[in-house]
Amino acid sequence: MDNDRLLKKAKKKSKKKSKKKAKKKAKEQAKVLYEAIEIQSIPVAEPVLNPKPEPHPQEQSRPSTSPAEKAFSPLQNAFISAWQEAGQAWGLPPAMGAVHGVLMSRDRAWSTDEIMEALDISRGNAHMQLKALVEWGVAHSVRQLGSRRIGYVAERDVWRIATAVAQERRKRELRPVLEMNKLLRAHGASSRSQDDRQLKATLKEIVAFGRLMDKLLGETLKRDERWWERLVRRWVSRS
Repeated sequence: MDNDRLLKKAKKKSKKKSKKKAKKKAKEQAKVLYEAIEIQSIPVAEPVLNPKPEPHPQEQSRPSTSPAEKAFSPLQNAFISAWQEAGQAWGLPPAMGAVHGVLMSRDRAWSTDEIMEALDISRGNAHMQLKALVEWGVAHSVRQLGSRRIGYVAERDVWRIATAVAQERRKRELRPVLEMNKLLRAHGASSRSQDDRQLKATLKEIVAFGRLMDKLLGETLKRDERWWERLVRRWVSRS
């Protein structure tokens, strides 16, 4: 019996010692881990190679300039912006008006690459706008001597520019009105109610007015600048 008791006491003591050792070891490992985390969290300044000097406060306040602003004079920049706004009133897309303003700003041929760089636009966009300007008749493509590159120059005749704009507006604004005549042909026979008959009469007047305006504009575009100058002088002399 005494031996059994002694064995039990010895086992209890050994368990207590092993538990104390395990706790002590765990504390030591936690301490080491905590110190490692603290060391890693300390920010370390990286060496800077060829440090750049800080800009002057006056330089920081200066607004950044676009490629177009760097390439043109103040007058040319103002003209390009004003011409772009005027083009929008005539029905030109903003990019198309800007490209035409660039062509008008200098009396020389422009390449597609130069238009891209001046306005900071893609090649596809520049090519599309230049092609549209040529189709309108307000720009012309020219091939430079000794080179395969194609340049673009602006039309300088103000009368031709106005005529080209009028032609395009005629297509967009009067042609849809004339197309309403197809409604009369397609639905004229089936219109029996009072409302349909009234609408048919209104459509006839709209189409007749569109034809008259289209004819007047067509005759006007056939005339040259001198004819208009003589006509204006007659009006002035009569008044």
